[in-house]
Amino acid sequence: MTVSSVPARSILLGNGATQTWSCNFEIPSTSAVAVIQQNTDSSTTLVSSSLYTIVGAGAQSGFAITYPLTGPLLQTGQTLVAYRTVPYTQPTTLTNVGPFDATVVMGALDNLAFEIQQLLDASQRSVVAPVTDVALVQLPAAALRANKILGFDTTGQVAVSGIFNTASGSIIVETASTTVNGIGTIKFVSGASVTSTISGEADVTITQPPIGVSPQITFNNAGTMSGFTMSGDVTVSLPGGTASLSTTGASAGTYTNATVTIDAKGRVTTASTGATGAGAYINLGTLTAATSASLAFTTQMTSSYDVYELTIEGLRPATDGAALYLEFSTNSGSTWIGSNNYGWSQIIQQVGTTAIVGASSNPDNQIVLFSTVSKNVAASVNLGGTVRIYNVNSTTLAQTLHGDFWSWSPDTGGTAYQVRVAGYLGTQAAMINALRLIMSSGNITVGTARLYGLSN
Repeated sequence: MTVSSVPARSILLGNGATQTWSCNFEIPSTSAVAVIQQNTDSSTTLVSSSLYTIVGAGAQSGFAITYPLTGPLLQTGQTLVAYRTVPYTQPTTLTNVGPFDATVVMGALDNLAFEIQQLLDASQRSVVAPVTDVALVQLPAAALRANKILGFDTTGQVAVSGIFNTASGSIIVETASTTVNGIGTIKFVSGASVTSTISGEADVTITQPPIGVSPQITFNNAGTMSGFTMSGDVTVSLPGGTASLSTTGASAGTYTNATVTIDAKGRVTTASTGATGAGAYINLGTLTAATSASLAFTTQMTSSYDVYELTIEGLRPATDGAALYLEFSTNSGSTWIGSNNYGWSQIIQQVGTTAIVGASSNPDNQIVLFSTVSKNVAASVNLGGTVRIYNVNSTTLAQTLHGDFWSWSPDTGGTAYQVRVAGYLGTQAAMINALRLIMSSGNITVGTARLYGLSN
């Protein structure tokens, strides 16, 4: 037979009714046909020859295929592709002295035509450069092009570039300049050995400039960024190419008892200092005596608080009858103020009586909080009380204080006393930033002192 110049395959469309289709290309035998089914999700399946029949093999007009032999018919969106698959071999043998058999020669020529048509069909479904182009360069070896992107360089030649992330399906690094639609240049980090990481989220819009103006975005280059606008979380100021994150409604700073608002991208958009803490005492520190020479707060007092409260509990001296002193410092405890800069007075009442006596000293080298403190362990004697200090941050006003204490006095045979004390520190050229508790003699055996600041 002769071989016509028709394609070497037929595309058969399902419609829910057709079971037999005509294919208008010649086949030498039923084994010279392969059938593939393409499903509605674009997946393909090679169809077993046991699922279809072919009538008309060797006919000049083509053949007919029936599929499926059983089961549901092909539906709309499902497609069969039947194509010729003769082997690329030459099975015909001609001898020098044998008879001339025209059908044998014709069959061999037919098989050559079938092979050529198969190659033509494959080439028509390939990327082919026009005859006016120069020859394309050879691709790098497989090891050099693995996980790379196939593209074209500025001369139109095939090039392998970039690093392809097989997990996410994205390009991480582009190693060559790329011209987009003939205008502008987008350059990425140069060199395949360099990886650029972008974290967070950015919405970018590139706007086409007027005719004749080339938009250009250049990264890691001395050139400036120009000819475009960006919107979203990143803003660009032109000219000059300065990129910055868009600001939120929150000002930079430190907030106490803050109320904050956070947007969907995790950014703080508003923040303000809360009012719930105003007027509340904030615990700035706790000191516990263990046969200590003093209990000194040297780092806790700052300009954040104008009023401080010092509490004492369970205090017992090593020396029976020693007085408890309070002293201040303006240099964080490097030295302690003395030299008759203090004044104080006390109202002392014996528990169980109405007798009230007083004591005072002005000036003095310290403030006496309790005149005689017992160390009577057997009677579980201890000193406790509170003193409040004012004008701590002032450099013109005297720092003043008042407080209440309770303890036993050893020189009265074990009588309990309540003491109300008031005092002051003469005008200083610097704010108070440290205080300490110290006995008139000996150490503080046990006891706890806590310093609080009153929030403004």
